[in-house]
Amino acid sequence: MLENSWQQRKVFSMAREVMGRTARPVRAVLITRRRDEGIQASPVSALAIGEDLFWITSSEVTAKTRNIQRDPRVALCVVSENWYGPWRTVEGIATAHSAAESFAELKEFHRCRDGEPALTAPDLDRRLLEAWQAEAKVLIAVRTERVVRSPTLDELATSIARRTRMPR
Repeated sequence: MLENSWQQRKVFSMAREVMGRTARPVRAVLITRRRDEGIQASPVSALAIGEDLFWITSSEVTAKTRNIQRDPRVALCVVSENWYGPWRTVEGIATAHSAAESFAELKEFHRCRDGEPALTAPDLDRRLLEAWQAEAKVLIAVRTERVVRSPTLDELATSIARRTRMPR
């Protein structure tokens, strides 16, 4: 039995359904390309939808959003909850959508990431949209093109065991 409401909320929010697919919140580092070809790294809270789509929220004025609008090629390093576990590097194409054009998706993002039930109240949608437009909120959608995964502990152990010592 779960002991406190935080644990209950965390378990509740781990996997939800979005667009008929399993969605789960993940932690990641988003890599975009600067105008000078350097990289911009931003820690993000994302929503993984199936294996081929990630949603991230941001603002129109952030470097990551401006970089994506100029060059949509991105990478996401998706890490485990405890940081030191398995990870995946996802390469893909990102698009940034305004709050008005992605309102339903933004609501789903927050519902799934935060583990909240669907919000319904009179006038709620209008108030949410006004707030998100005032914040210049965007939904960044990353479509996966390539995934590189970390080796499992068993794979690492096997690889290390196969090594032979170099002669001195």
